[in-house]
Amino acid sequence: MSSTPYTFAIFVTRKADISPTEFRTHWETNHIPILQRLGGPNFPLSHTRHYLSRDETLPGFPVSPIIVGSEGDFRYDAFAVVTFASEAAFQAFLPVMSSPEVVEDENRFTDRGKLRVVALGQIRRTNTGEN
Repeated sequence: MSSTPYTFAIFVTRKADISPTEFRTHWETNHIPILQRLGGPNFPLSHTRHYLSRDETLPGFPVSPIIVGSEGDFRYDAFAVVTFASEAAFQAFLPVMSSPEVVEDENRFTDRGKLRVVALGQIRRTNTGEN
């Protein structure tokens, strides 16, 4: 296994019977602390969550605004980019992700049948003023 950083993206869909605010609040105040507690020193270097902007005043909480695409293109409510020091570090954390406590908690606020996870390859960032 490589000792280079290992990064993946997780696409998460909320349970249909909770609002986007309830979803976000649960992920931030319940789920992440569980992962931190169970993961201990194996918790990832970073776990960055990105929430889609949804209009909570309308039925179904549509994504708004959509810059390019249509409502049907956005079946998830958030995605996280998670980075470990290495693939070995990820493997050390993997049992936490499938532990009964984590699965039980995910069932409280996510539609696990729609969960998608993909490893990321090369990652490049350009900051203001850089070529």
